[in-house]
Amino acid sequence: MKILDILEEPKGTTYSTLLRAMAERCNLFSLVIRNSRDADKAKSILTSLLPCARNTIQSDRWPGTMLIRSKATVHFYELNDQSIQILEQTKRLYGWISPQYPEDLAFYTPAGKCCLGSTAHEEDSYIIASVFSADDIRKKVPTLKTTVREIEDKERIYEPTMCRR
Repeated sequence: MKILDILEEPKGTTYSTLLRAMAERCNLFSLVIRNSRDADKAKSILTSLLPCARNTIQSDRWPGTMLIRSKATVHFYELNDQSIQILEQTKRLYGWISPQYPEDLAFYTPAGKCCLGSTAHEEDSYIIASVFSADDIRKKVPTLKTTVREIEDKERIYEPTMCRR
């Protein structure tokens, strides 16, 4: 499986352009709350996203992360103009970090497959090349710096068991 490792954090215009590119092929995104204390601080974002809410699950995994002996709350939202405006508030991909915000922004195709995963506190993110090829993403987001890498199938693409309605 090929992925596009994102080499530099998308910020500003690059981040906004990336969000709009994701909306062309994805209909859902997720954000994660690891514990209830974080939920209190991130409440304003969660509240503003309520009109776009699609599903909430308890899971030990999401794109880029697999927990051992614990679970977190994974919130799924519809990706649309309203939610993109809210996602733009951080002005950067790795701004989705606790306690101010929910963590680890990820995007999903209508089939429920991960398209982009991120682990904000590790400043790590990737795009699945079967959804966006290197050429596709270069055309859509020319300022995004990526490199193509072959990985073992599902090496770090941990998808929650249910990300559809």
